[in-house]
Amino acid sequence: MGPSVAPRTERQVIAAMEELVLLLARPQDIVILRRAPDSQFLAYLQEYGLARCRMLIVQHDDPTLDICELICRDPPTLAALAAHPLRNRLRFFFYGATIAADQLVQDTGIPNISASSDVTHRVNDKCFSSRLTGLPHTVPSLIANSPAALYDIATRLLQETHGKVLLKDPMGVSGRGIRMCASTAELEHYLEYLQRRSINSCTMIVETFIEKRHDLNYQFFLHPSGRVSYYLYKEALVEGCKHLGHFTPAMPDAHIEATCRHAADVIGAALASARYTGLVGVDGLVAQNGTVYPLLEINARLNNSSFQWALDQARHHGLCLLSNQVMFTLQHRPTFSEFHDRVVKALPYRTDEGLMIMNWATVSRLREIPARSRLMYAVFASTRDRCLILQQMLAQRIHTFFTSDVLSSPLCPAQG
Repeated sequence: MGPSVAPRTERQVIAAMEELVLLLARPQDIVILRRAPDSQFLAYLQEYGLARCRMLIVQHDDPTLDICELICRDPPTLAALAAHPLRNRLRFFFYGATIAADQLVQDTGIPNISASSDVTHRVNDKCFSSRLTGLPHTVPSLIANSPAALYDIATRLLQETHGKVLLKDPMGVSGRGIRMCASTAELEHYLEYLQRRSINSCTMIVETFIEKRHDLNYQFFLHPSGRVSYYLYKEALVEGCKHLGHFTPAMPDAHIEATCRHAADVIGAALASARYTGLVGVDGLVAQNGTVYPLLEINARLNNSSFQWALDQARHHGLCLLSNQVMFTLQHRPTFSEFHDRVVKALPYRTDEGLMIMNWATVSRLREIPARSRLMYAVFASTRDRCLILQQMLAQRIHTFFTSDVLSSPLCPAQG
């Protein structure tokens, strides 16, 4: 569902997720937000040494507009950036690469730490990932440029693998634009759908479905020089084909870690050739037989895994970390202190266990109650099972104190 047709409450929640950048900001950074953070939540983050940055708040908030559009229309924010004593050293690090972000760079003369929107769009296209070579194991996939080619390729892969295929929209995000077919009958049904819609030309990725042990996500930063700074891999928590959160084991698997590091170097070289620089997220999987497939698709932008980075750095040695989100219907608007005292602090933690709220604006900023909302959080515990237990307890307490219903995000064995 695109922003232009998303329900009003959903647009508010998506806009409120920008507050997550506070988890990454250093004391010398400037974070520009559409609304000021809740004062109680801000004090809570600062107790953990986070969000100790300078903040600029735009004067007018419109959840239907990109934050960069709001900045371009906000003279006080533009004046504050122009008057910064170290203005020549300022660099934009955008939440996402958009045409509005390109315009802001042009209007202010402040460079972007990452690539332009056209370059980013090109490397985020799944066709770019599908064509990439040099990795030890790649998921078999082919690119179809018409419904007829789609049928021929998918039929051939179904016959060769005796399994399932995934049909992927090259620019689909968050699980959108992915269809699974397990037979030629299902494939023919989909082609009939395209014919009814008068879709005579299309580009789709046809990918062999791999039965998996779990999903992977890892990130790296590609410097302008082409150097790769690799970050720890995580297991991705998936519902359907949509990534909801991530699990960091207490000790990484040496083989998976080595495979992801090698893949980051290979992918980084390809991205550098495409003139991309900046943050890169990569989705992969570990098959049931233990084979590591380090590349399903590239996400050259900030995502949920990015915001877990600061928490990964802070976690105690020997602890696991699970970041996730819980969806619920908010029946009344609690203060952050009330929520924290009655829900977070009330959980029965063991030694060194804990739970951290990652974003409060997705709860506090909704303009109409009741409303469908979400809470993003991270759980620290000694084992995966304890993380899952604390997660379920959190969902139950939210249900008890603040809502009429709650849906906790599970681990789901679907290929991203």
